[in-house]
Amino acid sequence: MDLNNDQQIIERYFENDLNQEELAAFNRRLSEDPAFARAFAEEQSLMEGIEAFGNGQLRAQLDVIHAEETGKVDTSKELEAPKVFDPFATPKEEGKVVKMVSRRWWLAAAVITIGMIARWLFSTQKPTPQQLYAIFAVHDFEFTEMGPNDDSLTQAEALLRNKKYADALPLLEAYLASNPDQTSVVLARGVAFLEIDQFADALAVFQKIGATTPLLANDAHWYTALAFLKQGDVENCKKALGRIPDTSAKYKDVNKLLEYLK
Repeated sequence: MDLNNDQQIIERYFENDLNQEELAAFNRRLSEDPAFARAFAEEQSLMEGIEAFGNGQLRAQLDVIHAEETGKVDTSKELEAPKVFDPFATPKEEGKVVKMVSRRWWLAAAVITIGMIARWLFSTQKPTPQQLYAIFAVHDFEFTEMGPNDDSLTQAEALLRNKKYADALPLLEAYLASNPDQTSVVLARGVAFLEIDQFADALAVFQKIGATTPLLANDAHWYTALAFLKQGDVENCKKALGRIPDTSAKYKDVNKLLEYLK
C-alpha cells in the first residue's frame, strides 16, 4: 500500500475533490482493503477531532468572553482542549512515514483564528444568529449499529459526515422508501434539508418527529430551533428551545444558546 498516495486520495475525499467514478472506486476500496480502511478511519478521526476541537474552543472562548463582558460566570478556570486524535503524530506502517507538517500549521493557525473570531464577536457586536448556528449545529450521524449493512445507507452516512448533504439526500430517501420506520435516518434527512437551506422541508421533518417519536422529540425540537436560528428568526428559535425539558442531554446547550440570544 502506497501510504503517501493513499493519504492524498483520502484528503481529496475530505476536500470534496473526487469525481463520481473516483468516489465509487474509493468506496469499493473502503470495503475491500482493510489497510486503506484503517488509514481512512485515522484521517476521519483527525478531521472530526479538529472540527470538535474548533467548535469546542470557539464555544468555550465565547463563554469566557461573554462572562468577562457580563461578570456572571467564574472565568478563573483555564480552557482545556478536548482529547482528540493527535494531529502531530507521525503514522508509520511497514517502515514508511506519512508527512503531516502542513496539517500542523493548519491546526495551529485554526486555533489562533478561533480565539481571534471569538474575541471579535463580543468586542464588536453580539454574534449573529448565523454565527451561532455555525457554532451549535454539530451533527452526529451514526447508522452503523442499525442492523444489516445497507449500501445506500453506508454511502449516505459517508456523504453526510463529509458535509455533502445534497448528494446524501437521494440515498437517504432510497433507504427510507423500504425502511420508513427508521426515525434516526428520517431525522438525518431533515438535517440534510436544513444544511442546504430547504427550511420548509426540514421543519416538516422535525415537527413530524417531534409529534410522533417521543425518543427523538428533544432532538427534533433542538433542530427546529436551529432551523429558525439559521433563518434569523430568534423568537421562534426561543419557542422551540422552550419545549426542551431540563432532563434532556441537550439542555446545557439550550441554556447557552438562550444566553447568547438575550
